[in-house]
Amino acid sequence: MTDYRIIRSRRRTMALEVTRDALVVVRAPLHTSDAAVAAFVASHAQWLEGALARRIAHNAAHPEPTEAERKALIARAKAELPQRTAYWSTVMGLTGKRQNHLRAYALRLMQRQKQRLLFLVSDALPR
Repeated sequence: MTDYRIIRSRRRTMALEVTRDALVVVRAPLHTSDAAVAAFVASHAQWLEGALARRIAHNAAHPEPTEAERKALIARAKAELPQRTAYWSTVMGLTGKRQNHLRAYALRLMQRQKQRLLFLVSDALPR
């Protein structure tokens, strides 16, 4: 049987979640008994095994970057992000608050293009 963590809240249904760390979380209504939660987990055991296997495989294929890689990615983001937003802000004639929205939009575009840019947004945006 899989170990799991129960989070009780004001909800009507139960749900299973596999976190990034391959931990199982069961979200349940406040007054649900432990036996009902255990039965719910047991009834979804097959799905849970597959989801855990996929998460473990994904984590193995995409390891966390080392500190040196992280710093290199932050430096790359600091170099590329202002150039992209400056170009689009001049094309679109944006200033002030709209430029900040454009920075966030440029970040989403870079992520969609599947460029490997893992960094903290606060590290990449100019102060």
